[in-house]
Amino acid sequence: MDEETRKAFVDEFGRFIISGYAAKFRRYHNEYFEPVEEKTHRRGQHIIRTKLILNNGESIDFNYILSNKNDAWRIINVAVKGISDLALKRAEFTRIIEKNGFEALIKAVSDKVAEIRERQEREEAS
Repeated sequence: MDEETRKAFVDEFGRFIISGYAAKFRRYHNEYFEPVEEKTHRRGQHIIRTKLILNNGESIDFNYILSNKNDAWRIINVAVKGISDLALKRAEFTRIIEKNGFEALIKAVSDKVAEIRERQEREEAS
């Protein structure tokens, strides 16, 4: 892919990730995160085990995998109940690319961002 296409994808993917997580966490009330453990992972990455404590007392296990790039720690993967968000996205994106090409992937990600935003607006209006 050329540099312009790569930049378009990176920009749209960033909007997709931010919109998706922001929408998920807006639905929660009075919940909180409780850190459980931090341990070093391969290639200097870190795994942060965390629980999201729901307001009914139940909890959901989260594992964040962080990587340090250019002196900035970034979350590179989130696993919830053992299911990797990165693996799910990789599988979905690979299918789109193989079937319809990279431009179709950018459009699919852009459409998902629009869908998330529309859902947010409907929820906020009601």
